[in-house]
This record gives sequence, C-alpha cells and structure tokens, in this order.
Amino acid sequence: MVKSIEFILGIFSNTASYLRLWALSLSHMELTDVMYSYILKKAYNTESKYGFVGLISVLILAQITIGLLVVMGTLECMLHSLRL
Repeated sequence: MVKSIEFILGIFSNTASYLRLWALSLSHMELTDVMYSYILKKAYNTESKYGFVGLISVLILAQITIGLLVVMGTLECMLHSLRL
C-alpha cells in the first residue's frame, strides 16, 4: 500500500517537473519571437520618426532582452541537467 502511494506521488512529481521545464522552454521561445518581431525590426527600421534617441533606446532594450534570453537559456540547461 505504501509503495503504491509512493509510486503515484512519484508520477505526479515527475510530471510536474517536466511541465515546469516545458513551460520554461515555451516562455523562452515566445520571448525570442517577441524580441525579434518588436525590438530588432524596430532597431533596423531606417524610417524611424524618433531618430537617434529612439535607435539608442531600442538597442539598449534589445541588449537587455538578449541578456534575459541568455539567462533563461542557462537556467533551462541547468534545470535539465538537475532533472537528469
């Protein structure tokens, strides 16, 4: 009886762990898509009405976003290695 309960709790624990990893992967993918579509396209737009200040602010925001993506990728790799 105890082994059955332990087995069922282990199944739920493993499923929750993999779902957390999957959610982190999905958020990493979505953040990459947002970064590309909203930030990098605006940074490379030559007809911007904000001029030099707008370009600098978009590039700073792009660097922050790329840093966040690197941190999320590292966290994802670390969690996968801990899981295995």
